[in-house]
Amino acid sequence: MQVSAAGEASERDSDIVECLQQGAPQQAFELLVNRYDGKIYRLCCSLLRDPSAAEDAAQESLLRIWKALPTFDGRAALSTWIYTITQSLLHGHRTPTRYGFIGRPGCGTSRRGDAGYYRRSRT
Repeated sequence: MQVSAAGEASERDSDIVECLQQGAPQQAFELLVNRYDGKIYRLCCSLLRDPSAAEDAAQESLLRIWKALPTFDGRAALSTWIYTITQSLLHGHRTPTRYGFIGRPGCGTSRRGDAGYYRRSRT
């Protein structure tokens, strides 16, 4: 039997959702941070292409997630909900660049994730 990607995400995050349902948002948030901190940072880094700005945006995103966590209703996978909040935040931070090195020191090569790569943007 095949499980869809959404089903896998729901299973993977069932412990977080269970904490929320049991009225333990702090424990749910701790699990969420441990699981998604690096992914949020890499998303911020790939879009902002600035390690310092990415760190700030990731922290701001986690703050917004913490504030909104009690409103999570499960209509979407938790990961989708997290990335939507992060992308909404980043929409206001994006600045155009002709070239960007996504894996600058501290951006994608830090404690949070894998090495970045060089990419030329289309203009």
